[in-house]
Amino acid sequence: SLEQTALREANEEIGLDPTNVKLFGSLAKIPVISGFELNAFVGRLLEDTELYPGDSEVQRVLFVPLEALLEEAAWRTENREWRGEEFKLHFFDHEGDVIWGATARLVDLLLKLLRERHQDVRELL
Repeated sequence: SLEQTALREANEEIGLDPTNVKLFGSLAKIPVISGFELNAFVGRLLEDTELYPGDSEVQRVLFVPLEALLEEAAWRTENREWRGEEFKLHFFDHEGDVIWGATARLVDLLLKLLRERHQDVRELL
């Protein structure tokens, strides 16, 4: 299943123990520049754990508090063109790091979902 695939990939890429996460569900599928669709899952760690890059696809693991993601001043978008199509590219700045592209778009989708379900997302902190 896609859920099992996501857990396997997270284990291979960042050392996430599949038994240490409670999955809540998936976000909307998004197309990525490579032509594939990305289907990300959202979950919560059941206990603190060390996560680390496990293969060549991940350079390092960032821990960004939800509170920081809610800071609108840290977000920006830029219009880009690729293969004759224009699209909006998302960026999020946090402590000298930039989360961008598909990852930032997925985080943006997650925040929109949380805002739809909770009047004040800060209540979740």
